[in-house]
Parts: sequence; C-alpha cells; structure tokens
Amino acid sequence: MCLSARSDETGKLPDLNDAITAVHGALGEVTADHPDHARHLYQLALLQSARSAVAGRSAAARAADRAAADEALGLVADSAGTPPMLRLDAFQYRAQRQQDPAAALADYERAVACVPLLAWHGLSRTDRERLLRELSALTQNAAAAALDAGRPERAVELLEHGRTVLWNQALDLAADMTALSRAEPERAARLTRTRTELQALDTGSGTPYTPHSQTADRRMALAREWDELTERVRQEVPGFRDFLLPPRFGELRRAADRGPVVLINVAGRRCDALAVTRTGVRTVPLDITGTEITRAATDYVSDLEACDQPDATEEDYDRLGRTTESVLARMWEAVASPVLDALGLNSPPGNDSWPRVWWCPTGPLAFLPFHAMGLHAPGAPPGTCVLDRVVSSYTPTLRALVRSRDRRPPGSGRRRMLMVAMEQTPGMRSLPHARDELRLVRAHFADACTVRSGPEASRAAVLGELGGHSWAHFCCHGDMAPRSPSDSGIELYDARLTVGDIAGLDLEEAEFAFLPSCRTAVSDFGLPDEAIHISAALHFAGYRHVVATLWSVYDRFATYIADHVYASVVANGTLDAERTALALHEAVRELRREPGMELICWTPFIHTGP
Repeated sequence: MCLSARSDETGKLPDLNDAITAVHGALGEVTADHPDHARHLYQLALLQSARSAVAGRSAAARAADRAAADEALGLVADSAGTPPMLRLDAFQYRAQRQQDPAAALADYERAVACVPLLAWHGLSRTDRERLLRELSALTQNAAAAALDAGRPERAVELLEHGRTVLWNQALDLAADMTALSRAEPERAARLTRTRTELQALDTGSGTPYTPHSQTADRRMALAREWDELTERVRQEVPGFRDFLLPPRFGELRRAADRGPVVLINVAGRRCDALAVTRTGVRTVPLDITGTEITRAATDYVSDLEACDQPDATEEDYDRLGRTTESVLARMWEAVASPVLDALGLNSPPGNDSWPRVWWCPTGPLAFLPFHAMGLHAPGAPPGTCVLDRVVSSYTPTLRALVRSRDRRPPGSGRRRMLMVAMEQTPGMRSLPHARDELRLVRAHFADACTVRSGPEASRAAVLGELGGHSWAHFCCHGDMAPRSPSDSGIELYDARLTVGDIAGLDLEEAEFAFLPSCRTAVSDFGLPDEAIHISAALHFAGYRHVVATLWSVYDRFATYIADHVYASVVANGTLDAERTALALHEAVRELRREPGMELICWTPFIHTGP
C-alpha cells in the first residue's frame, strides 16, 4: 500500500493511476471471501473517488471513476462478510457522496446500526471505549442527514441510538429482562446466567489467574450464546419482537411529559436544537458552526485545566474568567437564547412557578454549562441568562429520563443518608471542608445518617453500604482517567470507587446522590457522547436525582450549595428528592448574588434527573 500512501500525499494523477493498478492487482490475488478482499475494494473506491476529482481529465473519464467508486463502495457496504468497522466506514463515506438527502440518510442509518456490533459485549469495556472514541462524529452527522431529509423525529432516534452506547446496553437490558422474567422465567434465568458471567469477565471478578487468551475466548463464546438467546426470544416469545432493540420516538417522547427536553446536535455542516415536547419535535437551526463550538469548548476546557494545576497563577485565573464570560455570552446568543425564545420562554417567570427545561447536548457542548449561558458583563440587560428564565436539568439520554421517572420511590427502611467524608486521603491534599459538610449533613439527617470516613471509607465498605441507603453524599476527591474513562471516580481510603464499579450495580431503592467533588459530571474530551463519569454511573445505577460538578470547585462554595439544597429538601430527617432541581436552582442563584462572586464559582453545579 506504499503507492496508495504516496497518492494520498501527492494527489497527482500518475501516482493515483499507479495506486489503482496496484490495488486491482491485489484484488486479483484474493478470493471474494478473503478477509482482505473488502479492504482492497474500499481502498479502490477511495482512490477512484480521488481520481474523479482531478482537474484536466475528460468528463466521461471522471464520471466513469465516480461510477466505479460507487460500485466498489456498494460491494463493501452491502456484503455481510465485511468487518463491521469497514462496513461502517463504507456506509459513512457513501452517505457523504449522496446527492439525495433520503439516500444519504439511509446510508447513515445503516452506519449507526453497525455501532452496537463494534461495541459488542464480547469485547472488554476498555476495548469498547477505544472503538467508540473513533466514531464520535457519526451520530451527529446521521442526525443532520435526517434533518436534511425533513425527518426530525428520526434525528432524535438516531441521536438516542448512537450515543451513550455502553449505558444503553445496560439500560435496555434491565427493562427488557424484567418483562421477560415475568413472561418466560426460564429463558430469563439462562440469559441472566450468561450476562453475569460476561460482567464478571468485564470487571475482572472472574476466576483469578486465567490466561488472557482463555478469558478472551470465553468472552466471545458467551457473547455468541447471548446473541443466539436474544434472537430466539424475539422470534419465539409473543410480544417480544423488539426485545433489547432501541426504543422508537413514541416511547422516547415520554421524556417530555413535564417539560421540553432539548437535544443540541453539533454536526460538520449544520448545528440544530431539537426540542422534544409532548406533541413532537421542534427544530431550531442554530447560527453557529461546529468548528466554532469545538474551538470555544477546547479553549474553555484548556483554561479550566490550567487552573487545576498546582502551579496555577493569577494570570491563569484571570484568563479563565475572561474565557468563561466570552464563551457563555456567545453560546447564549447562538444556542440558548434562540432555543428558549422558540419555546416561548423569553423572559423571567412572573411568579414563583419556574418552568423546567432538560438539556441533552452532544459533542463538545457536553462540556459547557447550559444553565449559566448568558450575558454576564457589567450592564447586561436583566433576564439574559438561562438561570433567570428556567430551572435547568441535564440528562444523558431521553430513555434515562423516562426510566428515572418510572422508578418507584424507595421503601421506608432504606430512606437513610450515607455520608462518605474523606478529610484525609492517603497521598492527596486534605479536604478541610469535609468536616463542615459532615457536620451539616448530620444536622439535617440526625439519626437517619450513616457515616463512613477515614479507614471506614474503604471501597468495599462503601459499595456494601450503597444498597442499604436511598441517599448518598460524597465529600471526597474526584478524578478522571482520560485513557480509560471507566476508571474515573472518587477517591476513598484504600482505592478509587470507579465508574466501572458502579456500572455493574442495580440499586432499586436509590433516589438521591450529592457529589460536590471536583469534576464528577464531565467525560473525557474524546468521548463526550458516552457520558462516562461517576455522576452518570450513579444515575444509571438507580439514583434518580444526582447533583454533581462539571469541574473543580472551591471547598467553601461546595459546602454553601450543599447547606442550601438540604435546607430546601430535608424536613425531620426525610429528603424530598422531587424538589432537588428547584432547590439547586435557588441555591446557585443565591450564591451568584454574593458580593464579588465570580462566574467560575457558581457555574459548576448541575442537576441530573427528573
């Protein structure tokens, strides 16, 4: 493939001709069922497409190259024997070449359908994360194609199906398995046994000292068994034709029962807000490019990370303040304000009846605080901030929001607070405010509070306590693991409580979690649409309401927010979780009003849930 690489580099006609001749020769040396056959065909399609764009050739020759490229792409994309990643690439490339919006959408739909095959449960979670990192723009481009074709509801379905793939696999499983257990308990039990063994291999809790190759072989065998069992359920069990398949828009629309859910799609050629309401989808085209959004988010995150370093200077903080004000103003003008205006939320409410909006951003927008978008410079007109118009909540997916609303309230026996406080964590700086938070939590919950701190706050002890408490508060260091996001989490006495630890839990009695730790609600920059962070992990594990932070916070402000939230939602040691979003909204507004308050101090706190 040296000739192919040279043609890519030069783009000159002689090099393209030589490369095409070489690929034709390679195709002649392999049979149609050989693993390399599809790869050679795909390379041929790319080369002939490139040659069709070379100036100075006849129109007939260029048309012949385009036709040959389309034919090769079709053979690659439509062959069931083509590896999933190559099929996905072929569908995506063909979609980009389509002139007809409906045809482009059809190819993008088939590309998105390949994603679950790539993030197959036969692979380890780490391998699935790595593969998904390579597909970050696919879903947004597919949704944009659906909008080009005039199908906004399909755009919503594609965004839902192609994002948070790892969480969706677990979420779909929980709901459908409950129904199958009632209808066909024996089939459900067999699937459960297979799933349990797969999860054990995924978390490393299987048989110790098993060679890696044997573990991989066993995982593949179990995954094939799982696929066969699920297909038989669809074919043989009445009413289960869609077993473990993605939900349709009619089901997703339930997420908007209590207010609009706004998905923001950032694609290469268009950016749009999709406001899901009880009656359908309202599309709001946004006057901003994906490139500008990416640049703004990158600058913002870069300045935040600079201030997170031990040697951060006053200049770093000043630059962060300027960047924050500039980014929030631009996002208000181009994103938040047009959306709120389209929804009729164009001024502060005239009474205490605050409207609700749930934000579900994609791509780099996932790193920005929608609730704080607005004009914050001195002299800005009143009401020009999201915080002054609506109570904002966030949701990683529509189905997560539906599921959190459908969960039953916890039983009285588990309506207790688990307080995990790590003032001193081995090898890390102290958290003096942990003492203050422990004191205020005890004051609000009295006897309905279990405390784990110091050596008692081990990873095993905390995991063991979660199932017995409906409410949890973590005052600990939070940290990210960029190369392996599922290893991100919060630091306990002996080890980190990770996303991977929480991902395997199903906490039926969970209701409320508060994580004022640093960066507990932000993903790795390379996987923004997978929501792989500890806040999402707790939410998917069962905590209906989660208060967390997008980045590092000052200790005293975390304590301030906690005290104000608990003062609003707790009475006589009992927590009314349904008031969480409004309580946080009011607490943040109070903090913002404090004299000399800076943007970066009040903007990190967010609510996820119904």
